[in-house]
Amino acid sequence: MSSVVGQESAILHNLRFLVSLAWFDLLLTDEERHTLERMSDNAGLSEKGRKQAQEWIDRMPGFPEQLVMGCQGFMSPEDIILAAYYIAYVDGNLDPKEEIAIGMGAEILGIGPTRMMEIKAKFLELSDREEALKLPEWRAPKGTEVQETPKAKSSEADAKTAAVPAMPDVDVDYNKDNPFQAKLKTNRGLSGEKSMKDVRHYEIDLSGGGKSLDYKVGDALGVWPTNDPELVGKVIKASGFDAGAEVTVGEEKMSFEQALQTRATVTKFGRAFFSKLADKFDGDTAKSLLEKENKDKLKEFTDTYEVIDVLEELGAPKCSPDEFIAGLTAMRGRLYSISSSPKAHANEVHLTVRRVQYEQRDRTRKGIASNWLARSEPGTTIPCYLHSTQTFLCPTGDTNLIMCGPGTGIAPFRAFIEERVATKSTGLNWLFFGEQLESEDFLYKEEMQKYEKDGSIRLTIAWSRSGDKKVYVQDRIKEHSAEVFGLFENGGVFAICGDARRMAKDVDGALHEVVEKESGKDTAYAKDYLKAMKKEGRYLRDVY
Repeated sequence: MSSVVGQESAILHNLRFLVSLAWFDLLLTDEERHTLERMSDNAGLSEKGRKQAQEWIDRMPGFPEQLVMGCQGFMSPEDIILAAYYIAYVDGNLDPKEEIAIGMGAEILGIGPTRMMEIKAKFLELSDREEALKLPEWRAPKGTEVQETPKAKSSEADAKTAAVPAMPDVDVDYNKDNPFQAKLKTNRGLSGEKSMKDVRHYEIDLSGGGKSLDYKVGDALGVWPTNDPELVGKVIKASGFDAGAEVTVGEEKMSFEQALQTRATVTKFGRAFFSKLADKFDGDTAKSLLEKENKDKLKEFTDTYEVIDVLEELGAPKCSPDEFIAGLTAMRGRLYSISSSPKAHANEVHLTVRRVQYEQRDRTRKGIASNWLARSEPGTTIPCYLHSTQTFLCPTGDTNLIMCGPGTGIAPFRAFIEERVATKSTGLNWLFFGEQLESEDFLYKEEMQKYEKDGSIRLTIAWSRSGDKKVYVQDRIKEHSAEVFGLFENGGVFAICGDARRMAKDVDGALHEVVEKESGKDTAYAKDYLKAMKKEGRYLRDVY
């Protein structure tokens, strides 16, 4: 038993290194996520190990210090660095930060500069990097069982209700690969008519889901979306394939249209699209994108083009429908922070989601999951599963809690507040909320004002477009510097949810300023102070 535990520990150690690398720039791309999930699914981990790996993939903060952990066993140092290069390059470009991160990893592994150059050269020479690297193979010691990646099944139901097939009506363990077929109860807008955003509130009926959907506040709900039928129709037309053509996805046969609706991503794509299909397009454009000197052009394609753009610009590929589907990025589940407490809403789960839409290349781009939810009517089937957290936990009792949740970052804190009110927690609930316009973007306005009026919460708000001066949540935190630090000194918890690239970074900087100012100490002290809070579970982050 101890050897098995040791093997699992080694796998997770190496996987955490690779996840840390992917998170190093504070942004996990779809391609990086897909690659890491496949590695995790095929690594021979126990169910507990797989959940831990998925937790890292979905939630790991992008702190550089997470990377400096050391790697051990199970994969050779060369294999680890090869895998690191694959993950770094999976979006078609090696970011300078990723290069630094890989160098740090090499140093930990005892690989010198000369050997590193050889490994990188070997990687860059591989014509089909994924096949050559054999990423799912962790070279497990004899006797260790390697699991096959479970496949989500498809159905022939209407695309509106069938992102994945209906599950058998038996007592089962619902999870990512076997989602519960819940029903949407409520879909209502939270944003005003003049808002630049469309944030919506969803209520989903979990009746019949059993214990595997017994969530706690802080958890996330995963959903399996369906692609926009209009966009799917355009892709079918531009591809030249018949919608009813039979294709095989995994071990399942289905129509080409069904595969596009539920099993593939028909918006963004990665380098693999051209790696697999470049020679199927007329002309040299697609093939030239794979040449080393054109890596910037390839990045432009993967960053700004969608599948429909490629088809309209390069023409229909001369391949089979099966080959075309294989070149697309697989559909994946999306995770959303739960915005309800089960103590306040039995057999229900609530989500707070901003509809993603923007203009690019003279087209309106639409986020797959957020727009699928937005166009779903009550009664629509929502294939879903629970993603449990072990770290983003709601404090109990008399612990004072400061919550920073601008925009849809308010989601888990609506749940925290409901939980603490239901359990009669006596600690302070201080919510810092921020948005653009007070008149249009005050999410859950009536609820929050009611809580404030009855003393359940203290509410501090920052409006960035409602006055002459732009004010953000980090500004409000610094305005209340002495009180915030006082709560920290007395064991208070600080929790933040929202954008990792800007907001969370700016708020973290504000907290460093608060500690430095109020303690009268230097920058190094502030850094160590907040690091200690993280280790004590008093600085909670749910950032994405």
